Amino acid sequence: MPALTACLACRALKAKCRRADTGETCLRCGRLGIPCESIPRRLGRRLGSKNRVKRNSSLTSALAPPPVPERASSASTSPTNARLHLSTNHRSHDAPPHISVTDSGSTPTSYPAPSFSNMLNVLAKVANDMPPNPLSSSPTRSPDDSSHPFDRRKFLEMYRQASRTLDPDPYMGLVVLEQGLDQLFEEDQGKTVILPGEEIVYCRIDQPRRDVEPEYDLLNVNLLSEAEVEDLLDVYWTRCNPIIRILDPSIHTLHYFRSISCTLFAAVLQVAAQCLPVSRHSSSLVSRLDGHIDMLFAEVTKRGLQSLEICQALLIHSTYMRAAKQHQTWQYVAQAIAMALELRLEVNSNPPWHMNDPAHAHIPLERKRRNIQRCCLCLNEWDKRLAFIRGRPPILPDNVITSARALRLWYTDPNALVCDVMTCATVDFRDTLSNVQRSIQERMVETPPVQFDDHLNVIDGSLEAWRSEWSDKLSPTDQIRLEHDRRAGRFVLLMIPYEHRLGTEGMRGLARDECLVAALDVCKNAIPILGGVRPGMGMQDVTAARLYLIGYTALCALRIMDSSPRDDDRQSMDVDLFHLSILSALATKLCHLNMHPNTALIASVLGRRLLYACRKVLATTMAASNGLPAEELSSETAGTEDTAIEHNRLFVGANGGIESGSGGTASLTPQDLQFSFDFSHIGELFPFFDNDFTSTYTPS
Repeated sequence: MPALTACLACRALKAKCRRADTGETCLRCGRLGIPCESIPRRLGRRLGSKNRVKRNSSLTSALAPPPVPERASSASTSPTNARLHLSTNHRSHDAPPHISVTDSGSTPTSYPAPSFSNMLNVLAKVANDMPPNPLSSSPTRSPDDSSHPFDRRKFLEMYRQASRTLDPDPYMGLVVLEQGLDQLFEEDQGKTVILPGEEIVYCRIDQPRRDVEPEYDLLNVNLLSEAEVEDLLDVYWTRCNPIIRILDPSIHTLHYFRSISCTLFAAVLQVAAQCLPVSRHSSSLVSRLDGHIDMLFAEVTKRGLQSLEICQALLIHSTYMRAAKQHQTWQYVAQAIAMALELRLEVNSNPPWHMNDPAHAHIPLERKRRNIQRCCLCLNEWDKRLAFIRGRPPILPDNVITSARALRLWYTDPNALVCDVMTCATVDFRDTLSNVQRSIQERMVETPPVQFDDHLNVIDGSLEAWRSEWSDKLSPTDQIRLEHDRRAGRFVLLMIPYEHRLGTEGMRGLARDECLVAALDVCKNAIPILGGVRPGMGMQDVTAARLYLIGYTALCALRIMDSSPRDDDRQSMDVDLFHLSILSALATKLCHLNMHPNTALIASVLGRRLLYACRKVLATTMAASNGLPAEELSSETAGTEDTAIEHNRLFVGANGGIESGSGGTASLTPQDLQFSFDFSHIGELFPFFDNDFTSTYTPS
């Protein structure tokens, strides 16, 4: 008599096949809506032999099946023939699609067989045949239903002992288990729906969260006209992008900006407006865009938005950060670094969300990859730049993209931009400065003091090796920019062992002469840049970082002059007057920088402080030369220039002389050189290049 056996679908998954008879459809196939097919199985055993099937190749068995004789009655079939018949039926389902196996032992013939030949295909077929929403088409029946095969009472009795661990009260465990059963068989699916806004709980954190809303788009809110937007985009690509070097013109079109990131769109237009000539119209553009981008950055922080484009917007905005927000430069850069790390941009330049996003479908794959790598290189440059200023290790670790070998190959790619070689050279330059800085700091704590000759050779050797490698690969304009940065970086490195000792010990001999010449060289090179007459460099090159570096260099030059001994007073006074004239001319250029107030205010603050310090050094120098008290000369030199009238109101007392609290009767003090004014935050961003070793180090 045929035994009750599982259907093919349940047997493939080793699932329980529940049905009363082999002719019925089992509960699982009926619920899933799939065919319920079964093969009748006959039980039996040949006497005197083991019921063991030979392990032959399924293909060989299918090609040469043993003949099975037909009997008139199934009841008279011997156990051996029954076993062979069952084996043949199994092989008919497991044979390849082009092989046909019959019970009569005839030759194989081709026929349309099932599309699966192994267990994985069986699983795939079952999954594909599953209805899209089985819960709605076949509602779950309650376990209390008499037709349901689940025996609730038997189940609870079976797990009564195990349920004691579900609650501190051992007798409440069974109640907890019953509550779980009730919820498991609940037909109401409304309790499992995720409401809008709640998907943030379970979504992946390394996915972008876009800042695209109608109220964020400055064209939708009529902040700018389309003609103004087109003009500003043209200004950005011609003037700003060669400086920032983070966007690709073939990718970042007007449609792309508006569809992918409103923050990046506003940041690009805001920095472009600052690079326009100063006028009422351009000032109005800057003012409107300042308020809009402040709102967007507040929304990004409040809502936790993140994307590759927001990272780019943060770096672009930090390059031309306005004076009132200079204390937030590191905050914006650190936010961009954290966002890039969360998106895993530093380890994966082909993230799935970037490759599969419909907004990026029109971009070639290689340009997508280079767009991410370009952002990572700019992040690395910003990180090392601020680390160099603070004398700390960079936050971002070096990876494959920033390695020396990768930098020398990345800009040679056929999809590379013209400015990519400048990006690679700048990243390598920052890496060179950081390595030399760490080397100097390590030598400063060693027992033998640093010798200036060795100190100078290490710095010049490293920077000259960098220049010889990259100079020929850069355009003439980029060579001018990097040469200015190289001179300023060289001076900062020279001053590391001596800067904090100028007020007490001064500088002697070769160290004084080399550092003073290096500082004046940077200042003389900056005068035509600030005047807008330096070939190859425009006003867009005057970034906040360069302004602070120029101000630091000029004030260090004053400190070197003021703290150095004067063997020949007459000769020293003439030389000092020449040097002070150069620094005063630089201060005048800073005070009258013809740029929008966002940047001009930074230059004005630095210029007024520099001009005030120049006059103090002049008063001290002339007093020492003529044998007069410094108070008499300080009152005369304090008001000789109309350019610093507003500045003098801050420091000149009611009697016309410099107030005693400001140090007018003596040489320069640290308070005279701080970038304080009403902008106490300025000193926090670009201080006098502090390092952690100068408190215990005495230079030779």
